[in-house]
Amino acid sequence: MPENTDIVMIPVRTLTPIWTGGASIGKVDRLRETGIIGSMRWWYEVLVRGVGGYVSDPTSQENSGLDVDAFNALSLEEQHDRLCLHDTGLCDVSRIFGTTNWKRQFRIQVIDRTAHDGNVHNVSFRKDGQERKWFFPENINDKPRSGDFTISIVPLSVDFDPLVIKGLIQFIADWASLGARAQMGFGVIQPYGDRLDTRPLFEHLKGLRGTQTYAGYPSLDDFFFVRFRKKDGRDFVEQDPFLLKYDLRNLFRDSKKIRHFVMGSISKPSYAAKIRMSRPYEHDGVSIIRLWGWIPACYPDGLPISKQEIWKKIYTHLFENYIIEQHVALTPPDGTKTPNGDITSFLATLLNIGEEIVHA
Repeated sequence: MPENTDIVMIPVRTLTPIWTGGASIGKVDRLRETGIIGSMRWWYEVLVRGVGGYVSDPTSQENSGLDVDAFNALSLEEQHDRLCLHDTGLCDVSRIFGTTNWKRQFRIQVIDRTAHDGNVHNVSFRKDGQERKWFFPENINDKPRSGDFTISIVPLSVDFDPLVIKGLIQFIADWASLGARAQMGFGVIQPYGDRLDTRPLFEHLKGLRGTQTYAGYPSLDDFFFVRFRKKDGRDFVEQDPFLLKYDLRNLFRDSKKIRHFVMGSISKPSYAAKIRMSRPYEHDGVSIIRLWGWIPACYPDGLPISKQEIWKKIYTHLFENYIIEQHVALTPPDGTKTPNGDITSFLATLLNIGEEIVHA
């Protein structure tokens, strides 16, 4: 049973504007807890799938939440047992983040000191004879927000350790983004002070290890993470990630099916983009962009390319056009094994965990 049930407060700052939605579609009025929790849950699912833990299928008709009768039939000890809870409809994610008939095991409170960011503009450029455009709110009071805010993690159960979520926030700060519209580069954050301790998250995930596989769903073993800067030493500008987005789509110009599968499409069949990248931000005095993505081993029928070939095309383009600050993947583009060649070591690398803890 977790020893720490105190409220955990995490002051952070935005490195790129953050978008958590608002009362009106396409507008941001304030930082909303729902938008923050939604992205936390998404990444926690990715991590649990990666270690082979149990994550229920959100699209399944059988996913109806907790079976109250089955739960009440358990002994008091069994009601606190992870594997017994699986039999009642609670997966390893819903046990913490909640589901039908089961409340989330924590809540977050946001002390919002951010302000609407007037430096977010519409982006347009001309490529291959066509005008490419991305639109963002014009009214300053509708724009995404930048600045400082504090996330408070409030435990609601003695079975929940808030330090797990604290570690999750550090993982997101290191590699991904918080909030919505990650595909538009929003949500890169940095906690103030020393790095948040990721060891509780690492140990928690080690305890969830299993043999479940998730073809077609975002799973850590299918992810890669890259940070890069310009070769000429100049700073990136606002339109640069959008130019890169176009260039990556163009890598797959010979196949609409591959292009839509990897980079996303709203036409039928629709696909969510599997490659995300940040807006430019400063890291150790250097202007960089981070990119992350996942290429599943399960493809739509007739997709004439392998996972490694897709990743290699993307990585080759990045290597040829930028200086790579860091790249991490379970299996690199050439398919060879690396020190990250097992999921535990890969997870430890991402969480900056020392070898002595990995093998403890």
